[in-house]
Amino acid sequence: MLAIETRALCKRYGACMVVEDVSLNVPQGCVYGFLGPNGSGKTTTMRLLLGLLKPDGGTIHLNGHDLRRHSRMALAHVGAFVESTSLYEHLDARSNLQITCHLLEIPLADVDRVLEIVELRADAKARVGTFSLGMKQRLALARALLGSPRLLLLDEPTNGLDPDGIVAMRELIRQLPGQIGGTVFVSSHMLAEVQQIAHHAGLMLNGRLIIQNDVRSLLGTDQIVAITVDDAVLAKAVLEAKGMTVEQDANSILRLYCSDSCSPSQQASAANRALIEAGLQVAAIAPEERTLEDVYRNAIARHPAGERQAA
Repeated sequence: MLAIETRALCKRYGACMVVEDVSLNVPQGCVYGFLGPNGSGKTTTMRLLLGLLKPDGGTIHLNGHDLRRHSRMALAHVGAFVESTSLYEHLDARSNLQITCHLLEIPLADVDRVLEIVELRADAKARVGTFSLGMKQRLALARALLGSPRLLLLDEPTNGLDPDGIVAMRELIRQLPGQIGGTVFVSSHMLAEVQQIAHHAGLMLNGRLIIQNDVRSLLGTDQIVAITVDDAVLAKAVLEAKGMTVEQDANSILRLYCSDSCSPSQQASAANRALIEAGLQVAAIAPEERTLEDVYRNAIARHPAGERQAA
């Protein structure tokens, strides 16, 4: 059973299709990174998953329950914060959580548990209006954790945070699947950040899910050598003529994808020799780790963005 499963999910506003044919497969017990630039359809998709918007097509199952037919059961063990923290800033942290407990009929004893998880126990009596943005984000996460949900949906949880706040939130999210015994579905436009915490990822572009898999498979086993040369176009042609797999980025840096037939250092040496023999000047050549940004860029190249923009 998947934590989240959608099939051909669609949402339109007027003539604009903002979520189109999205089929998510989110395994149990993982951090799933839902990635893409601002305006790619991530927040709209999350609102659909939470029943805050009605889809124009497709199906949604949460922890095996059909959201349309059995919404109460589907959402019974789901926690979330989407778009904003929506806290009562004139109240203290504990009171904010107690209000949610009363509304959802959750025992007040759960407040201390979630404050401990987000490391705000010492600030429980402080007025939320005095909190930093990072503390407010952690308190919103604590509220989402009330009731011991098995599925958490977090929309841009590091948005606007300073570097220390990002690190703190990253570490919290990394530990959450083990702490809740469930799944964390986190949207973000910060691919490099999510790469450090996600086990699986889906990449959105203009309302479409263009690729999804476990992160290890997405990154692949190819080893990459970055080459800076005076004429990248000619250098690419020279190396391809030698049977090498090469890509050129927007900064005219070449990336040599090394095969398993010999070591990356041997292939880098062969590439360097071929370029010099062709009269080209090599300024730098060094190994490079493949990132989700590389995966996303390559996926976009295979799926042209077109004119439509998603929300």
